[in-house]
Amino acid sequence: MKRIITILACISVISACVSTQTVDMRQVMQEAMEITEYTNLRTLSIPSRGAIADAASIAVDGGGAAKQLRNSIEQLNNTGGGNLLVTSSNPALPNAHIRGAMKDLSVKIDNVLLIYAGKKEYSDLIKAEVEAKGIKYAFIDTYK
Repeated sequence: MKRIITILACISVISACVSTQTVDMRQVMQEAMEITEYTNLRTLSIPSRGAIADAASIAVDGGGAAKQLRNSIEQLNNTGGGNLLVTSSNPALPNAHIRGAMKDLSVKIDNVLLIYAGKKEYSDLIKAEVEAKGIKYAFIDTYK
């Protein structure tokens, strides 16, 4: 039984590591600049810290990093608005961080565009979370 649990744990760690991908930031930035018409673009690249750390971050909806993301969105809104590009080499991380940031967002956000650069399968989930808070949404597929 211990052997089976050990094997399953190794498989889950390996499969989580495989889910990361190098993001071509030059291409992503070019597409983001076209979407935003070259105005006020901020970027947030969420680092992947390995399978276990990523899984823990996802389990707590981004934790403290989600609070930082929420603060960035509120600050951007309070300074006249703008665009925020969110990406990561692990496409599940932005989903968790954005979900966590949206949970405690209490102010009306009406002049921010959030651009998620990642995997299509997360885009619809993120779009629903973001638009429910009044934030405009755009998507860049980094897995083409």
